[in-house]
Amino acid sequence: MSHRIVPAEPSHVRTLALNLRAGDAAEIEAAGMTAREALWRSYRTATRARTAFVGDEIAAMWGIAGCPLGRIGKPWLLTAPPIEHAKLAILREGRYEVLEMLSIFSELRGYVDGRYHRALRLLDALGFSLSAEFPFGPFGVGFRIYSMRRMP
Repeated sequence: MSHRIVPAEPSHVRTLALNLRAGDAAEIEAAGMTAREALWRSYRTATRARTAFVGDEIAAMWGIAGCPLGRIGKPWLLTAPPIEHAKLAILREGRYEVLEMLSIFSELRGYVDGRYHRALRLLDALGFSLSAEFPFGPFGVGFRIYSMRRMP
């Protein structure tokens, strides 16, 4: 199935918030937010944000937050069920996006729900290191830090 990537727009936030994959929704809830809150916060603070469509449906939205003068960028990715029809394409795009982010920030760092095995596998495939689990959020769910540093 064909896919395309475009700059993220506010309408994408509203649409994706209503159609997140179960793992994304559970991760957001464990962090103490609603889908709409998490997406708006991520979108508003992003210095760069993209949306992937599979056919005419939103499959994923991602971006990076942080001050370009700072050292650490905070990447994020949220997905919807159509992503299942473009996994390899999204992985290729993800590798490209990570390189782009590392051209701006010397380190990338974020948090992931330790129960979200699909996300953990993707982060591993993209080359991120994962910490041990630690309690996070209002429910003390086990989260992990994912990180990557630019090679000198």
